Amino acid sequence: MFRWLTDQYPDVLNRQLEQGLSDDLIVDNFYLDMNGIIHPCTHGNNEGEIVILDETAMFKKIFLYVDRLYKLVQPSKLLYLAVDGVAPRAKMNQQRSRRFRSAKEAEAAASEILARAQQTGKIPEDWENQKRFDSNCITPGTDFMLKLSLAMQKWVEFKMQTDEFWINGADVIISGPDVPGEGEHKVMDFLREAKEGKVYSKDLYQPDHTHVLYGLDADLIMLGLASHEKNFLLLREKMSVVMAGRGRNKYRKRKDMLEYNENDFEVLDLSGLRQMLGLQFRKYLETENLKVKTFELDRIIDDFIFMCMLVGNDFLPHCPHLEIDGGALSLMMNNYMDLLPDWGGYLTKKEKLHPERFEQFMYHLALYEEEHFSRRGYEENEAGWKLSSENEDDKDDFYGKFYTGNPTPACAQAANRRGSSEPAPEEIPMAPSGNRAFRRSHPDSTSRSYRDFYYETKMGWKPEDRSRTLFRRRAHVRDYMEGLHWVMNYYHNGCQSWDYFFPHLYSPLATDLVNLAELYSERDEDGFCAWEFEKGTPFPSLAQLLSVLPPQSADLLPKPLAELMLHPSSPLLEYYPSDFKADANGKRQSWEAVVQIPFIDGARLLETVQQILDADQNGQNILTPGERRRNMPGKVHYVPAPGERDPNRGRKLIATKSSPKRPSSNRKSRQVR
Repeated sequence: MFRWLTDQYPDVLNRQLEQGLSDDLIVDNFYLDMNGIIHPCTHGNNEGEIVILDETAMFKKIFLYVDRLYKLVQPSKLLYLAVDGVAPRAKMNQQRSRRFRSAKEAEAAASEILARAQQTGKIPEDWENQKRFDSNCITPGTDFMLKLSLAMQKWVEFKMQTDEFWINGADVIISGPDVPGEGEHKVMDFLREAKEGKVYSKDLYQPDHTHVLYGLDADLIMLGLASHEKNFLLLREKMSVVMAGRGRNKYRKRKDMLEYNENDFEVLDLSGLRQMLGLQFRKYLETENLKVKTFELDRIIDDFIFMCMLVGNDFLPHCPHLEIDGGALSLMMNNYMDLLPDWGGYLTKKEKLHPERFEQFMYHLALYEEEHFSRRGYEENEAGWKLSSENEDDKDDFYGKFYTGNPTPACAQAANRRGSSEPAPEEIPMAPSGNRAFRRSHPDSTSRSYRDFYYETKMGWKPEDRSRTLFRRRAHVRDYMEGLHWVMNYYHNGCQSWDYFFPHLYSPLATDLVNLAELYSERDEDGFCAWEFEKGTPFPSLAQLLSVLPPQSADLLPKPLAELMLHPSSPLLEYYPSDFKADANGKRQSWEAVVQIPFIDGARLLETVQQILDADQNGQNILTPGERRRNMPGKVHYVPAPGERDPNRGRKLIATKSSPKRPSSNRKSRQVR
């Protein structure tokens, strides 16, 4: 995402921080996504290196780096330190997959390193007794994160008493790992509340403030745009610095983080990106000589965020052929600009979606789906991907068979389960429809398409059992649409459901996303549809650890809870496989593979954990006081600067541009891989 944006709109990226102070653009509020600091500060400088746990040294490095960033940016009003707390269930599933994969890779890497050390005779002294660092401890609810949180509070208080820069500087807000929510979303929640006047001091937020958010995640770009703040910038280390010694930068000397200087950072100007998107649409309307000459930039921005969301987010798998590296986002932008004048309106309205416009939008993208799978068939030497849709018989139309009523969540859940709880195929209500965008048939052993192959190999849905498979595919589409609304809500309004998650490892095909209006019962006056969610509550920290940690990290849990991962008689044992498959799914990088592990049954897990906690509270002393503390919710800490604020505090991070250049054209880019 970052590379695509900077290729298309190169002027938004400034690779050289400006020297000195400036009156025309000073930073008011500086937000740190702390997990982007904690991870690199606790890992070794050399790739593949086994790190020995030294908490004191790690904490010191984290705090020194925060101090370095603070003095680099020099915010005049606020420094916000946001550490990841318990995430919504939709994110926890992704965290679970990542941690299972990283644990498996760490085991293999440790074995390889130890084998090499044994060959050379350079085994570290006292190797067996040294406690090696498990990066999975950077998860809310662990002993490591509790200690880090307490140490951070003490360190900030210490700096406010001893360092003139801090004493006469910005106020500090600390949202630690015991406060629910992802770090970057805590920042967005703060901004939303500040706009409503819910802030510690009016001085901490004004509409014309300049906001800088530090972090590496591409998600930050969409969140920053979704804030619609007038002045918003992203600060991050240059990838050539972060990746030094690896890949294309393998000949570049790797620096320790505390050695980074101003030249090692870059700034992405989201305010400039807003301007360039506006310029791009204005130029297009003028060039095409269209009747529509005006548009609402904020609505264009929201639709752009939605398109970015379709090619990748942390909560939903994207449609297989919509790869950003394959040109999908460029194709989306082209189609969007072609369709927008005819629509007479927009694709989204914050968390709402216009189903007919979205269906038309996806129709144009789906035209490239078969080409994608055909190419993938040759790359993977898999004949199933090359099965043509022309094999299907036009006598039957899959999209002429859909629910007469709106499929309810309970109905969809039944469709997603295997076993006797599913409705019998003859009980599924179907009705004819005039939508014939794509043809389908009853496939048999001699008539199959890539679509049948996809759902059979990825979802286990047999094309021979046609009625049941059609039911499942329609429920799959319903689940996906619900997921899109959840993510839209998350970006624009914050978490609307802590319990929601997409209950599949793979997305539906784009060619299945039709008759979408049938999934909604109500519209607003402009034809936009919303999806209702139940708010729910965040998982307690210890239950969350059980939800995301692999069995290799069981020692990060209190022993009674660790046994739930390891003991043969545990009621939760099935959720912690010692081995699993990872499906490359057409991707090149191992970290992109689909980790095939079961979804946790949240209700079952919470009930099991609660039984242990109840026994502890009834005097059995199952947990230690420290372990109980790890499960307690915390609060946000506000630490005002005690001194006289320096009126000249602030620094210029980017050169002021009098007028943005026209973005690089992508109007000729029509191919998507």
